[in-house]
Amino acid sequence: MGLLSLKRLMFMQREQRPPRRRRHVQARNRRVASLAKRRGSPCQQEDNYQGYLVSYTFLIADARCCSYCLCVSHISTFMEMSSQVPNLTFSKETFGLNDSLEKDKAARELTIMGDHIMKKHSGIGLRTFRLEFLNTCYLDHWLEIAITPALEELILMLVQEDKLKYYNFPSSLLINKGGNSIKDLHLSHCAFHPTIGQRAEPELEEEKRVMEFAVAEAAHVHAEADTATAAAAADGLVASLAKQKGSSCQQEEDDNRGVEIMRYPMTFLPEDIWYHIHSLLPLQDAARTACVSHTFLRSWRCHPNLIFSKKTLGLNDNSSEKDKVTVVDHIMKKHSGIGLRTFKLDFCYLLNTCYLDRWLQIAITPAIEELVLMFLPNDKQEYYNFPCSLLFNKNGNSIKHLHLSHCAFHPTIGLNSLRRLDLWEVCITGDKLGCFISYSFALEHLTLAYCKELDYLRIPCQLEQLSYLNVYQCRSLQTMEVKAPNLSTFRYHGNIARLSDGGLLAVKNLHISSIFQDNNIHYACSKLPSIVPIIETLKIYSDRENVNTPIAPIRFLHLKCLTISLEELSGVFSPAYDYLSLAYFLDACPVLETFILTVFQTSMSHAVISEESSDLRQMPGLRHDNIKNVEIIGFCSAKSMVELTCHILENTTSLECLTLDTVCDKFKNPNRHSVHRIGLCSRIYGRMIVEAENALLAIKRYIVRRVPSTVKLDVLKPCSWCHTAKVVS
Repeated sequence: MGLLSLKRLMFMQREQRPPRRRRHVQARNRRVASLAKRRGSPCQQEDNYQGYLVSYTFLIADARCCSYCLCVSHISTFMEMSSQVPNLTFSKETFGLNDSLEKDKAARELTIMGDHIMKKHSGIGLRTFRLEFLNTCYLDHWLEIAITPALEELILMLVQEDKLKYYNFPSSLLINKGGNSIKDLHLSHCAFHPTIGQRAEPELEEEKRVMEFAVAEAAHVHAEADTATAAAAADGLVASLAKQKGSSCQQEEDDNRGVEIMRYPMTFLPEDIWYHIHSLLPLQDAARTACVSHTFLRSWRCHPNLIFSKKTLGLNDNSSEKDKVTVVDHIMKKHSGIGLRTFKLDFCYLLNTCYLDRWLQIAITPAIEELVLMFLPNDKQEYYNFPCSLLFNKNGNSIKHLHLSHCAFHPTIGLNSLRRLDLWEVCITGDKLGCFISYSFALEHLTLAYCKELDYLRIPCQLEQLSYLNVYQCRSLQTMEVKAPNLSTFRYHGNIARLSDGGLLAVKNLHISSIFQDNNIHYACSKLPSIVPIIETLKIYSDRENVNTPIAPIRFLHLKCLTISLEELSGVFSPAYDYLSLAYFLDACPVLETFILTVFQTSMSHAVISEESSDLRQMPGLRHDNIKNVEIIGFCSAKSMVELTCHILENTTSLECLTLDTVCDKFKNPNRHSVHRIGLCSRIYGRMIVEAENALLAIKRYIVRRVPSTVKLDVLKPCSWCHTAKVVS
């Protein structure tokens, strides 16, 4: 039965009553209504337009209120469903208006009845909304109610009059208020300015919106708010929402409940999803959201990621280490340890061992996956004795990343799940380390830095997953035996004579440097081809070369990228070294594609090329047919460097790009003007400014005319703002 039919039926029943009986009922109703108005009955919320649709007059009638409400309480189910009618079609036909009515009067009647209905409609479950009459100022309000995530059909068939402008359709409602479900959109006599198309979003987008809601709500909660008050207020808000929606939703069909979940998804999510969303927040935001409700508070007590540093704790540079310890200790006392997967400490100084022991007892659980301790002890403090018993009592088997610094580490057995091990200035002997890594079969990444007690390094062949090894400044290291079959990247800083111990046959990327040994380039060219036969990327750092690069006895058959960095600690590179001898190194690399040479020096002591240097030396018989990119950073006016550059240009047929930077710094922008968007240029010495000008003159005189037309030449000059003699001085 439609709304119009119900109206007519009730009107007919009212007319069929005996006059006396009708007068008696009307008098009783007037008395009850006046009494109810004094008591604050829901009847006070009746609309002035009772004569149009009686079904929309008593939407909140309660049988316990008064006898007048009792008269209509037996159709309360129908009353409540009328506020959630899925199909709303507003036209003369549906409202039962005669065609004989004048246009203005009909439009006024349609507007009054339509606005009355829309005020009572909740918007829940609405799937079809159709208008067929004149433009009206009520449209914006009606569309805010009608456009919901469940709306499938939207039709506006407006009649445009000469004196009226087109209706400006609010496209933002479709985008920001759930128009993605619309299947049929019909507009007439409207101004339509969409920004993006409407399409069904995947389920992941719904979860993203929920997470954004949680983050937005967390931003409004102050970090120091009272937890109990905030939780009670939040729970009260949720309870009030549930009270407003709960009674009607309990009587709805399953499809209407689905619409309600779509409108308010955050109130129907399981608790484990809220825990997952909470775990994705940064530490400060996660702590703040713990003040929102008991759900977030429970999630905070088992937060999976605890990363403690000045940045994550929101402390400034003036905060003392004591303040940091106080905050961390308070958090750890409240944490249950359940579900903790990441625990990181980044402190400037070593803490009191009693704090560390207590925190590690909470943090190291059977679920822990990442454990990082980074701190620097004072001069008077001893290294922290790491409690290995916590790891090896079946609590550390899940650890995948272990990073320790300034600790005394004495393991007994390995960890089955360990994939990455970083030891920075850790007291550990070769025996202890060998015993530990020999039983860590899943190890993939190993870093050993400043381990003073490490006398020898033995990596067994059982570590088939190990692909990265970094050994840095372990001065006591005397023997290095590497047998990992799949080791592909090796970074070594120390006595490069240890490389000849063997075990690097599978290495493809090698970085070597040493401040204890001279002539690293000479050693690499003469020895490395037999040590690392399949190497593809080689980086060499040397601070002193007293001997020129020799002719390589064996070639690097697979080397594609060669980087050589020359940096003299005293500021002046040895004038005895001939840059042109690097051509022998290039000749030993038949498939080389990229060559990068970096020279950092505060003063140039090599012989300078002059106008009288008309005859440049050549290296006959040396061809480099595969080199495509050459970059020389710190290009100077040394005669041997100019000769090396000319040799590459004349003997490389595949060269595509040549970059000559006259200043050795971290910025590589032409004229370096663009770096001023982020900061000033690197500071260099005044002598190098003068040398850069000489290098530019040498490039113009000897290099430019030798560059083929197929080669792109990039010359990087000093900054005209920062790198001037006046500014530097």
